[in-house]
Amino acid sequence: MEKFTEAKNTIPPPALESPVLGAGAFRRLERLKRAHGATWDSPEDPNDPYNWTPSRKNLIATIYSLGSLVTFMSAAMIAPALKDITHDLNIDALTAQIVFSVVFLGYGFGPFVVAALSEMYGRRVVWIYSQVFYVVWNALSPVGSNKVIIIVGRLMAGMGASAGLALTGPVMADMYGKADRGKSLAIASSLPYLGPALGPILGGVVTELLSWRWVFWIMSIICAVLAVASILFIRETYTPALLRQKAAMSSTSTCTLTGDSPRYILGPPAPSFMNRLATNLLRPFKLLYQRPIIQVLAFAQGLNFGVYSFLLSTYATLFQGSKYHQTRTQASLHYFSITVAAFIVSQGGTRVMDWIYDLLSRRQTAKNKSFRSQSNIDARIDSESGSERDPQKAQIRMSKSDTGSGYDSDTTIVDMEEGGKKLQYRIEVEEVEEVDDEEEEGIPEYRVPYLVPAVLLVGIGIFIYGWAAETALHWIVVDIGACILNIGGFAVVQGVLAYQLDEFGDYSASAGAASRLLSYLMGFGFPIFAPALYKALGYGWGNNIVGLAWVVLGFPVPVVLWVWGARLRGIHWGKAGRDGEV
Repeated sequence: MEKFTEAKNTIPPPALESPVLGAGAFRRLERLKRAHGATWDSPEDPNDPYNWTPSRKNLIATIYSLGSLVTFMSAAMIAPALKDITHDLNIDALTAQIVFSVVFLGYGFGPFVVAALSEMYGRRVVWIYSQVFYVVWNALSPVGSNKVIIIVGRLMAGMGASAGLALTGPVMADMYGKADRGKSLAIASSLPYLGPALGPILGGVVTELLSWRWVFWIMSIICAVLAVASILFIRETYTPALLRQKAAMSSTSTCTLTGDSPRYILGPPAPSFMNRLATNLLRPFKLLYQRPIIQVLAFAQGLNFGVYSFLLSTYATLFQGSKYHQTRTQASLHYFSITVAAFIVSQGGTRVMDWIYDLLSRRQTAKNKSFRSQSNIDARIDSESGSERDPQKAQIRMSKSDTGSGYDSDTTIVDMEEGGKKLQYRIEVEEVEEVDDEEEEGIPEYRVPYLVPAVLLVGIGIFIYGWAAETALHWIVVDIGACILNIGGFAVVQGVLAYQLDEFGDYSASAGAASRLLSYLMGFGFPIFAPALYKALGYGWGNNIVGLAWVVLGFPVPVVLWVWGARLRGIHWGKAGRDGEV
C-alpha cells in the first residue's frame, strides 16, 4: 500500500477537537503566529479579546460608544445657537456656517493620525490621549469671542473627537468575529446615534437658559469624565499590539533552526519612531490611492454624509423660520426624528444585516461542500508515478491498494478501473482555503443586499422632507420624511462599515480613515451652500436637486459592489497588499 501525505508546520489540534471552535480557530492561531511572531496559547485563551466575557466586552463597547456620542453631539450642538454666535461674534451667515461645519474637517483628517498611532501602539492609549486633546481644544473654542479662535478650536476639537469615529468600529472587530459583526455594531452604535438629537437639544436648552459658550464647556466636562472612565476600565483590544508585546516578553532574539541545533541570531534593528509613524500615516493615503474598493466605499460614504450634513445644518432653522414660527427649544426637539431613525437601524437593522449575511454564507457553504464532494469523486492518482491531481483548493491525501485491502470505517472508498486493473482509492480531504468553519464562507459582498433598501429610503426621505417643508405641511410630515431619510442613511453607514471591516481586518482603522476623508470634506462643504440653495430654490426644488444627485450617483453603488466588488477587492495598485498591508 502506497500513501501520499503532505507535511505541514501547524499547531496540532487536540485529539477531540471542539465542535464549537472547529479547524478554523486553529488556522487563525497559525496566521497570527506568522504575522506577529506570537499567538494565543489556545483558541480558548482568555487573553484573546474574542474570548473575553460578554460583560467586559459590553463595558468597553459602552465607553467607546459614549466617545462616539460626544463626537456626534459636537457636530450638531451649536446648530440651534448659530444665530446667537453670529450676533455675539459679529460675523456673517457664511462665516457662521464655517464655524458649524469646520469640525467635519477635523473628523476627516484626524483619523489619519489616530489610525496610524493606534496601529503602532494599540487602541487604548491613543483613545485616552484623544479624549484629553478634545477636552482642551473644545473648552478653548468660545474663549475671547474671537472668530479665529472658535474656528481653530472647533477644527482641533474635531480631530480629537475623531477617535470615536476611527476606533469604535475597529475595536468591535477586535472583540467580535464576522458572524457577529451586526451585533457588535448594534452595541457600538446604540448611543452614538443619539448624538444628532441630543446635541441640538442640549445646545438649544443651554443657549436659552445660560449661554452658547456653556454648550462647549459642558461637553468638555462630559468628555473629561469619559477620559477618567477610559483610564480605569478600558483594556487593550488590538490583537497585533497584544501579540507583539507577548513576543517581545518571550524572547528578545530570533531563533533559526538548523538541523537539530538552534542557532540564535540577533534580530534586525527596530525602525525609528519617525519611520514607523511615516509608514502608518501614509497607509490610509496609499489605501485610498491603491485600492479601488476603498474609493468606491469612500464615494458612497461621502455622498451619504453630505446629504446628512445638508439636513443637519438647516433642520433647526427651518422650524424657527417663517413657515413654523417655533422657539429655539421647540425647533431643537425635531431632531428626535433622527434619533428614532438611529434606534430603528441600530437595534433592528443590524439584526437584519447579520441574518442576510448568515443566510448567504450558509448557502455558499452548502454549495461549496456539494461541489467539493463531487470533485473528490473525480480525483485520480496516476498508477505509475503516484502524482496527485488537485483541481480544487484542497489537499487530497490518497492511498491505493489492490482490491480487498481494508480501511477504517470513516474512510471514503472509491472503486475505479485503470488500464484493466481494479483499484481502490482512499480519499480524505482537508481544505487549504483559509475559511473559518465557525463563520461559514462569508464574503464582504454578503453585506450588499442590506444596502439596497437603504439607498432607496434615502431617496424617498429626501423628497418627502423637501416638499413637506416647501408646502408647510404639518411638522410631523417633515419629521417623518427626515426619519425615513436617516433610516436609509444610517443603514448605508452600517453596511459600508461592515463591508470594510470584513475586508481589511487588522488595518480597518486605516481603511476607515481613508474611506471617511471624502465624507467629512463633503460634510464641511455641503452646509456652507445649503442655506443659499434653499433661499434660491426653496426646500422643494432644492431637495429635488439633492435627491436627483443621490439617485444618479447613490443608487448604482450596491450594484457596483455586488457585481464587481470581488474584482475590485482583488486590485492592488502599486505595492498594496492584502488586508491593507502596504
